Amino acid sequence: GDFGAAHVFVAAETTTVIDWDSCRAADPAEDGGRFIASLWHLAARGCITRDDAAAAARRFRDAYAAVRPQLAARLPFYAALACLRKAARLARHGERQQHQAEALLTAGQAEIGGAL
Repeated sequence: GDFGAAHVFVAAETTTVIDWDSCRAADPAEDGGRFIASLWHLAARGCITRDDAAAAARRFRDAYAAVRPQLAARLPFYAALACLRKAARLARHGERQQHQAEALLTAGQAEIGGAL
């Protein structure tokens, strides 16, 4: 229930996903959407560029669609939802994180509009 880029560990010959603290039965596309939103949050924080986030999100969507085509159509909804939830949490922190909240709102709108 809280999957994000921080739960992906990449080594020389393997990639491992660890996400057990909030696991529950749910739509698998929800975790995919949260992962995409976590990429946008990294960009909002200045950890990666917006272009890098967009490229990584595209690669993830393409790989997800190849493996789970019936679920891939729901990724934009869940990515937008996760972006909006993160933006709401950040907005509560006041002006200090306002620019991050605004960037996530923009990313959420673009996700749901298919502009990314």
